[in-house]
Amino acid sequence: MKVSILGRCDSTLAVASEICKSDIVSEVVLVDETRRLTRGVVHELEASFALGGHDATISVSRTVSALTGSEVAILLSPSERVSFYSSQSNRNTNLAFARHSAKQIKQYAPQVRILVAMPSANFLAHMIHHELDSEPGQVIGLSSSRAGAHLKHQIANRFGVSATDVAVMVIGSDDRILVLPQYCRISGIPIDQLLGDAQIHDLTVRINDWHRAPTHAESSHSLSMCLRQIVDAIGLDRRKIICVSTLIRAGASSVYLSVPAKIGSHGVEEIVKLELTDEQLQHFSQMVSRSVANQRPKSGNQLRGLME
Repeated sequence: MKVSILGRCDSTLAVASEICKSDIVSEVVLVDETRRLTRGVVHELEASFALGGHDATISVSRTVSALTGSEVAILLSPSERVSFYSSQSNRNTNLAFARHSAKQIKQYAPQVRILVAMPSANFLAHMIHHELDSEPGQVIGLSSSRAGAHLKHQIANRFGVSATDVAVMVIGSDDRILVLPQYCRISGIPIDQLLGDAQIHDLTVRINDWHRAPTHAESSHSLSMCLRQIVDAIGLDRRKIICVSTLIRAGASSVYLSVPAKIGSHGVEEIVKLELTDEQLQHFSQMVSRSVANQRPKSGNQLRGLME
């Protein structure tokens, strides 16, 4: 299985290293048009793989034609995090890069499964889906996946139990995470039977604060693990249920939101239906409405306006 990684950020090498550890992956290509990745770094990674007994090859390509034959393409942010960048500046940079990448993918690998692992993943995934006119499950975003991992860690710490005993469920948009306590369990026991409303609210606030914080290099490890889970699910056709950003229908409109989905060889193959409380359904409906407005396809002039 060939995986291509586009973008050059603090997480790129960590993601490449983790993906190469997958038994299903035989080749990882770092598409670096900016020529900032050195072959010396790649050689060092190859040596570490050899020591670890991993057989996947890794290479750097300066041309986008290297996308040809890829089964999965991972889109990371195009530049390292710079402290003086505003969030709007980062959004504009990622938007321009995502549009550029969509054109490359359309030319060299139109059937590839695309994993969008950048801030505003729902917005960008919907834009790429629109640009490619792709199949519904082909473009997958990582918006709340790491938030779920963070919640799992928080619950395990709070109860002093192994993380393997904890299962979590969150849904959400680019700017909000909705924790579903009836689906968050410790050894099968829902946490809303173990925590009061105030404690669950506190967990939700903490997760949303973390979700809205700027992405730093420290998050590269959780990002890498989330990406590897999805790559394995696609490559092995595992039909694994993972909370990802995917296309859902909202009346006459379509929108990308983070929901639990079954991931297999074709990408997202089925969205898992959940039973929500009246309050949760109201919050979810609000997220849908806001996201439909934010993700509505824009004209060229409107897109240029976003980048000014």
